[in-house]
Amino acid sequence: MTIQEPIAPPFPHNLDAEKMVLGAILMDNRTLREVRPSLAAEDFFLAQHVHLFDHMLTLAKTHSVIDLVTLTERLQAESELELCGGAAYLASLVDGMPRLSHVQYHARIVKDNAQRRHAIRCAQAIERASFEREDVAEIQKRLISMAEQIQPAKQCVRTVTAKDLCAMKVRRREFLLEPLLTTRSMGEIYAWRGLGKTMVAISISHAIGSGGTFLSYRAPKANRVLYVDGELDEGTLQERAKLVGAGQSENLEFLCVDMLDEPLPHLATGTRTFLMP
Repeated sequence: MTIQEPIAPPFPHNLDAEKMVLGAILMDNRTLREVRPSLAAEDFFLAQHVHLFDHMLTLAKTHSVIDLVTLTERLQAESELELCGGAAYLASLVDGMPRLSHVQYHARIVKDNAQRRHAIRCAQAIERASFEREDVAEIQKRLISMAEQIQPAKQCVRTVTAKDLCAMKVRRREFLLEPLLTTRSMGEIYAWRGLGKTMVAISISHAIGSGGTFLSYRAPKANRVLYVDGELDEGTLQERAKLVGAGQSENLEFLCVDMLDEPLPHLATGTRTFLMP
C-alpha cells in the first residue's frame, strides 16, 4: 500500500490586499509615503506584485509621477511588462478602486502575511537543523535570532494636506475639567516642595472622577481616573484622599509603589490594560 504524504497548506497571503495597496498608490501617489516605512517589495507574495512595487519605489526616488502611463512605460523599458501581467492587469489594479482607500489596513495585512511566511521558513530551517543533529546551542542561537526578526507590522504615520485637513470632519476634544483639561492632552503642575502639588493633583483627580468641581473649574461628567504615585506611602495617600472627600469614589483609583510587590510597571506596555481594563 502506498502512503501518500499530506499536502502542505499554501503559504499565508492575501492577493486582494496586495492589489488594493498597489491600486491605491496608482490612484494617489501620497499613499506610497504612508506604506513605504513598513512595506518592502519582498513582502508581497505574488512575484509580479514584487516587481510592480519595486518599480514604484524606483519611480518615487526619481520624483516621477506614478500612474498607469509612467509605470507601463518603465516596465516596457525594462522588458518586464508581460512579466508583471501586462497592461490589462495593471489597469485592473485601479478598476473599481474606492475613492477612500484603507491602505494602512491593507498594508498591515500584506506585512503580517509576509512575517508569517518568514516564520514558517525559519521553523523549517530549525526543523532541518534538528534532524541533522546540529549543535543544540547553535540551534538555540539561530532560533532566538530568527524570532527577533519577526516583528508585527508597524503602524504607518499618516499625513494629510491642508486641503484634506480643511475638508475633514474632525471630532473636538472633550473637556475633563472645563476649561482647564481636555481628553488626549497633557498638563503639568509645578511648584516648590511642600506647597501642595499633591493635594492639587488629587483634588483635580477627584473632581474629574466624580463629575464635580475644583476651585472654579467644573467636570462636565464623571470619568475614570488612575492616579499614579511613585513617591508617597499609602498611608499619606489615604489621608489626602479623605481630606478631598474622595472616600466613597469608585472612579478614582490609586497606583502606589508601596502597594506593589514588584517595581512600578511600565505603563507604555500591555500592563496598563490590567490596571484599568
